[in-house]
Amino acid sequence: MIDIKVGSPKGESRKDRIRLTLSGRLTVNHALEMHGALSEALHETQHLEIKLKKVEETDLSFLQLLLSVRKSAQALGKEATVSGCAEESFQAAAADSGLFGREHGGVEGADILSWLEA
Repeated sequence: MIDIKVGSPKGESRKDRIRLTLSGRLTVNHALEMHGALSEALHETQHLEIKLKKVEETDLSFLQLLLSVRKSAQALGKEATVSGCAEESFQAAAADSGLFGREHGGVEGADILSWLEA
């Protein structure tokens, strides 16, 4: 199961910033649902803030979604940030993916997830 909550930080409009909170199983089984929510939110705002909370499971498809959102945001001249990456299941998926640099258990020169926040 996955839970997606969409809102804006207090005092900010959706046009300026949307906070999308993701909880549950962030896996390929829910990739289409997550992709739709992330894409819609990114097109509505200048800054998409993705918050991970109570993540039960994460897989490579979710990491790919995050990278895709970042690339899309850059192409649109927008900003996308991710917090809550200290969640154990997220850390395990990231380490297994090899997308972190060697100092994080990945491949030398592959630290493409360095923009994510704990």
